Amino acid sequence: MGLRHSAPCWSDAAEPEGEKDVDPDVLPPSPLHASDGSIDCAKLQMLETIGHDAHGRVDRALYKSKPVTVRTINNVPRPTYLASMRKAYSLRSPYTVAVHGIIDANPDRPKIVTEWVDGYRLSQYLAYRSAGRPTGLNPSTLDIALAVAMGLDMIHEHGLVHGQLHPNKIYVTSNEEIKLSDFGGSLYHEDPTFSRMYFEGEPYYWAPELYEDYRNETPAADMYAFGVILCYLDTGVPPFGPDDRCRNSLLLDIVDNALRPALRPNCPDWYRNLAHQCMAKDPIDRPSAADAVDLLIRHNGDVAFLDDGPFQPFYAPYPWLRKSR
Repeated sequence: MGLRHSAPCWSDAAEPEGEKDVDPDVLPPSPLHASDGSIDCAKLQMLETIGHDAHGRVDRALYKSKPVTVRTINNVPRPTYLASMRKAYSLRSPYTVAVHGIIDANPDRPKIVTEWVDGYRLSQYLAYRSAGRPTGLNPSTLDIALAVAMGLDMIHEHGLVHGQLHPNKIYVTSNEEIKLSDFGGSLYHEDPTFSRMYFEGEPYYWAPELYEDYRNETPAADMYAFGVILCYLDTGVPPFGPDDRCRNSLLLDIVDNALRPALRPNCPDWYRNLAHQCMAKDPIDRPSAADAVDLLIRHNGDVAFLDDGPFQPFYAPYPWLRKSR
């Protein structure tokens, strides 16, 4: 993938005069990216609904004859959500799904127009890889880990928190780019009426402090989720395996007894240490995204992660299976 790290940057409405060096880690404004964040509704053609989640509906559409995704938002505090999305809108990075603009005509149901991503969710890609199903793509474990860390670094430097990082919010595109989606949700928590519904769905990626107060969204909470993703990338198996019959007992062990997902027995020590540091119970003990980027760059040629045949998933004998008896 040819990833490299540079200082996080984002586009401004006004460009300074004179020539500028071209930075491959900073995207120029898209033709769909209006300087004021507005969307010309006359040029937006809705095509089909492709999904629903706790926050609303997701549609495929065309904007100025280009494919886009339109997310109609329900059940969130409108002012804080829009403030968050306007911040996300100004972030221009190859490691994040671009926010093209906001349609704010309906006060109760704002629409967010984002880049259309052609490819797989990371959860799909890893499931196919573990099953030996061809995808036509072959990003390495370290390529994916580094791109996710770089995306988080840029989000955090921009004053945002992803807030819901897990493999369904990460895309592997048809060009083998890795992009983070649906980031910036932490600003919801400025509104005391915000519902706990926000945290339903992927509890194994939540930092322990979120169980005490879901408003504890910080960059450190994102880094906990990143540590769990490192385990998933290494083993090819979702955290704690496919069986969640004892989820409540498992979650108690995660919060109270520091139970964490396993890694392969032959996982390199530096990678194992990074994952464990990211999943530290105390947020103060977790590295920053920039720290993770620097470490992953230093080890990007680690022969332990070179492809040497079909990927073999690792199923750990988790102790919680015995505790549930």
